[in-house]
Amino acid sequence: MCAVVGIGVEKLLGKKTHALYLAGLAVYAVSCGRKHPSQPSTRRGIPVQRPVADDIASFFAAARAGNVGTMRGMLVQNPDLIAKCRQDGWTALHEAALGDQIGAIELLLEHDPSLISHYTKQNITPLHVAVTQDHVQAGKVLYERDPHLLTTPNNQGLTPLKMAEGLSRAKCAVWLQSIPIDNT
Repeated sequence: MCAVVGIGVEKLLGKKTHALYLAGLAVYAVSCGRKHPSQPSTRRGIPVQRPVADDIASFFAAARAGNVGTMRGMLVQNPDLIAKCRQDGWTALHEAALGDQIGAIELLLEHDPSLISHYTKQNITPLHVAVTQDHVQAGKVLYERDPHLLTTPNNQGLTPLKMAEGLSRAKCAVWLQSIPIDNT
């Protein structure tokens, strides 16, 4: 919103109204919260803030890409990002599993081990996500952290093994079939 301020807004609003508009933006920008490290601190003398939704999207993208350095930096600036999820319940751990990013998975679980047991609204675990992409290494890391994920069905009643078989994910199916299931 701040980037558009200098482009024709003064003509639309008039000089006085434009000054009030800028003052309102400055108050809004200061009240929004922390600055994102990749953003300049001011634009035309007005403090600039990046919306929290953008921070979450950037954090999720870094998790999916396995950019652990970016993730660490973002967590230093905003530790609450670790617990954020989309409206459907998808977390950064789901993103890391989708991208087969072992480093990101380990970083996320190091900061918040409870992420391993976070399910989406469809009851999809990060292990389900890894299996749908045939990511055996990500699946192994997740399984080692919580073996009960192996027997957790999604809303369609599919366990990770049934998903692997149903989606013809051969590598994951072979790996999952080799694990003895303990239903206790």
